[in-house]
Amino acid sequence: MFLPQDVGILRRLRGRSPHLPLVFAGDPDKSSAFHFAAKAVLARAERDGGPFINPVEARTLKWRT
Repeated sequence: MFLPQDVGILRRLRGRSPHLPLVFAGDPDKSSAFHFAAKAVLARAERDGGPFINPVEARTLKWRT
């Protein structure tokens, strides 16, 4: 059931401006938020030649699917 939901979301995101911020909804989307935050910091560090400083704080995530 969840795969068609994901496909629908991806179809709606297709063609979306890459400059618009992504919106995440709490703990279920926290891993995605961590991924995109780390990806942005890495890209900035590579572009500017600075160090990569992990923006993700260690924590335990709990949710039910």
